Amino acid sequence: MLKYTIKELEKVSGVKAHTIRIWEKRYNLLTPRRTDTNIRYYDNAQLKKLINVGILLENGRKISYIGNLKEEQILAEIKSIMEVEPTQKSTLHELYVKELLVHTINFDKPGFDKTFDACILKFGLELSIEQILYPLLNQIGQLWLSDEINPAQEHFLSAIAKQKLFAAVDGLRPEGNSGSKFILFLPDNEDHEIGLLYANYLLMKQGISSTYLGPRTPLEHLKTAVGVIQPSHLLFSMTAHVSEEYSLAYFSELSQNFPDQKILVFGNIKLIPMDALAANIMMLPTPASFKDKITKLPII
Repeated sequence: MLKYTIKELEKVSGVKAHTIRIWEKRYNLLTPRRTDTNIRYYDNAQLKKLINVGILLENGRKISYIGNLKEEQILAEIKSIMEVEPTQKSTLHELYVKELLVHTINFDKPGFDKTFDACILKFGLELSIEQILYPLLNQIGQLWLSDEINPAQEHFLSAIAKQKLFAAVDGLRPEGNSGSKFILFLPDNEDHEIGLLYANYLLMKQGISSTYLGPRTPLEHLKTAVGVIQPSHLLFSMTAHVSEEYSLAYFSELSQNFPDQKILVFGNIKLIPMDALAANIMMLPTPASFKDKITKLPII
């Protein structure tokens, strides 16, 4: 069982510790447990309840009203909110992000699948990825970096996200040939492939040839693939922290080894030497911005 201090509860839920204590005393909203040494802590179920209480507050419910609700009544209230347009304080996208956060913290894959499938039905796959899954990944990443959640929860979410994207690609059956060919890869120190997987989906949906090499691709392996496939474009991302010297050298190697290809990159802008990019290298602000670019590529 995962344990949270009240400060960790505050950072994950967004509810101030002082407010949590007031709600405990006034409404018996949460009941902290205690260790053998009498230190207060909260578990996943209490964190889930607090996040759900926050959703209700943002949508016009009073804490005096919420404090009298049973757990199943709280869940029913949230369901009713998500079936209609929420108030201006909390967009429907934000509600789904919070619900998926609860499922992630609890390692609840069936609950995650059900909620994310509802997102797709309501918004479509692409908006669900760009406006719900990406913000959730960013939030989980920030909580992981500040040690507010267990790394296993971050890995759980990443694995689900990759499963969703692989399934989406498998469901595509592109027809015809494209005037453009892409090779997608990550440098040999990079593992975070979700943005690249989404770009692969966008290419396949557009009917553009895409060869996905995946994470940690050595330059020599990339050379082999380029020699066989003869792509028009290379696409990769950089998110792992590297020195400025490494970054400059890597971009220089790419430009020199692949002068006939247009090279597209997205990721952490701090890692990308914008002033030193060669003429055949272009920076993309986000993976989603790639969507606008590929609609202008030639398809025959």
